This record gives sequence, structure tokens and C-alpha cells, in this order.
Amino acid sequence: MNLLKHLRSHIQPAVQKPLLFVHTPKCGGKFVERAFGQQIKKSISLCHPDLRGHLFWSEYKRRLDQLNTPIEDFLTFAVVRNPFVWRVSFFTYIQQDTGGRKTNLAHLNALFNKMTFSNYVDWLCDPATPTTQDFRPHAQVSDWIVDQNGAVAVNYLLRQERLVDDLKEMSALTGVAIKIPSKKINVSNDRPWYSFYKDADVDKITALHTRDIALFGYAFADGSPVKQHCAAH
Repeated sequence: MNLLKHLRSHIQPAVQKPLLFVHTPKCGGKFVERAFGQQIKKSISLCHPDLRGHLFWSEYKRRLDQLNTPIEDFLTFAVVRNPFVWRVSFFTYIQQDTGGRKTNLAHLNALFNKMTFSNYVDWLCDPATPTTQDFRPHAQVSDWIVDQNGAVAVNYLLRQERLVDDLKEMSALTGVAIKIPSKKINVSNDRPWYSFYKDADVDKITALHTRDIALFGYAFADGSPVKQHCAAH
């Protein structure tokens, strides 16, 4: 199925709703927040204590239901990223976060600095590796944006690889004003992402991210999505 074609067929007329940004970690979220400015700062996901953090769409829905507030009352959107690049970005970001000053993940900072990238991949794939609210090693990128049936649930789906263009397209479709930041934010690695991988690592990350690859058409070969357009439904 061509996911983006399917989503575009369900585009609805722009309706002014409050924004709910489903913030997938290490997918350009800070850049997005800067682009939307005060509109994001007023978002319920940042203002309500029970809705803060990198929650899945399904978790937002459940918690909003408990607050008697339908998630359909919000314009929901999220950013996805090539999972092969995403895993490198996570690894290097936490490695460089000395003492966990940015992430509060000091234990992972110490652990990752003892690891090679291949060690890290094995650790991700180990079922015994613990999951916490702050770090979900077994999660796929798509876990942030799907419902309980595995279908894309957010209204707008943006690509980290072409984030500026997708933000502009979303703005044009919805009428929500944005201001594109002048530079990237939270860049954690200058080394080519693909240089981290051995063949065995590619196979393991492919197995770990089967739904991401199937839904979004991502591949290791070029680090770019096959389908490269803002999606909405």
C-alpha cells in the first residue's frame, strides 16, 4: 500500500484546532517547536503534567480519555526518521550527554561510552534490556504515531529528512503559521551515520524496525525515505 497516497486521500479541510505535537525523540522535535513558537508552548502536551514527555499517540489518547478530552479535538502531528539514522543519532547523543545533564540518563551515558555501536545494537535487540518511560530500546519510530491496530493515527506526518519542506506544506494545508529556524538544533554527530554499521548490525536493525520499513519505505542503502512528501489525513 502506498501509505502517503492513502493518507492524502483523507485530507480534511483545515480546521483551527489546538496543536498536539507527538514528539518522537531524536527526530527534529526541538526544530519543530521553534518553528511553531508560542503555539507549541501553549500545547496541552507541554502544559498538563500528565501529558509531558515523549509519549506515544496511543498514550496521549488514553490519558486524554481519562481527562474526558477526545484526542480528535486536537490537530495531531509527528515527525518520523530513517530508523538506521535514528539509532545512530540516539547512540551518539546519549554518549555525548556527560553525566546525563540534558537527558537525565546518566546511567546510559556511562553505559554507552563503554560500548561500540555493534555492542549497542546487540543491547537494543536483547529482550532482557529494560524499558523505561525515558528510554524505550525496543520501540520502533512508528510506535509513536500508530493506534492500537498499527494504523497511522496522527493527522500530519512529517519527515525529518525533508522537515523544512514538510513543515511549509503542513502550514499551507492547515493555515497554522510557522517560522523556520535558521539553523539545526541538537546536532549530535558529524561522522557519516552509515560508517557506524557492520553488515550484521544492518540485519539486526532491519529486523527491529520491520514496521517502520514497511510503512515508510525507509532503506539502509541511501539513508533516505523512498516516499518523500508530507502526509496528512
